[in-house]
Amino acid sequence: MFEIPAFTELAQTILDMGTTHGQCNVKDLLPSGVTISRFTQKKYESLRAEVLPTVRKAIADVLACGASTDMWTDDHRKVSYTCITLHYVDDNWEFNSRVICTCAFPVGAKKTALNLKTELLKQLSEFGLTPEEINRLVFVSDQAANVQAALSQWVHNSCIAHILNTVLKHTFKKSKEGDEEDDHGACIEQCKTMTTFFKHSGLHLRLKQSLKQECETRWDTKLEMVKSVLDAFEDIQSILLERGEMHRMSYISKDTLQLLVQFLQPFKQATEELSGSNYPTINLVALWKTTLMTHC
Repeated sequence: MFEIPAFTELAQTILDMGTTHGQCNVKDLLPSGVTISRFTQKKYESLRAEVLPTVRKAIADVLACGASTDMWTDDHRKVSYTCITLHYVDDNWEFNSRVICTCAFPVGAKKTALNLKTELLKQLSEFGLTPEEINRLVFVSDQAANVQAALSQWVHNSCIAHILNTVLKHTFKKSKEGDEEDDHGACIEQCKTMTTFFKHSGLHLRLKQSLKQECETRWDTKLEMVKSVLDAFEDIQSILLERGEMHRMSYISKDTLQLLVQFLQPFKQATEELSGSNYPTINLVALWKTTLMTHC
């Protein structure tokens, strides 16, 4: 945080004020929450007025504007949020992506298709789009059944990056309860448990390279985890051998790790390219589909 330009600029401003005016009350320097809220709302209105005409023009040019939407839940407060981003081409043939809202989903409301659709229409209308303009949008979302049903009346495409993430989840998942995992799936699962063990026990401090844990909701972290275990393989092996706990890596071998990295690397590259926000990506879908099918 301390390296973020905005923070260092704020710190510098406060120091400069102290140098210029001498000792002063910090409450006189920092704005209140109400002031920040009002400023944020005015800034939003200003940006909306600037962006809306360009968006409307793009919508008028059929298929020149799309909307992507997603939902997530804050793990701490358990509040669900909705985000809508508009993607459009302007008069200079530049591709733009603008987040037009990130708002809390109505408290207590079930995430049914009808409620999702109602909230989506509400936010798009508050941004300034008419029903006719909304009907011309092309929507992109994940493959959640309720989201797909909410968007069913409009032109809708599933997000290819979400699809790739789902493909990889099922690739290493047991087909049904009671089935044995293959060597690759067992290796990945043991990488997870071993990484957790090293971090909780403090043994990761003895490694020259840090171990990275997989996060189910973040793409490509499976590859990052496997690569981190591969990079620290000798040190991990030495520590566990010293402690008499080699059973913690009974399914992990260097050959399997290298094979997994080789297999997952193209998926990472595909996800990164297909998740671009500064350029169109739909033209890359067929190319990457062919590439990954050949790779597999």
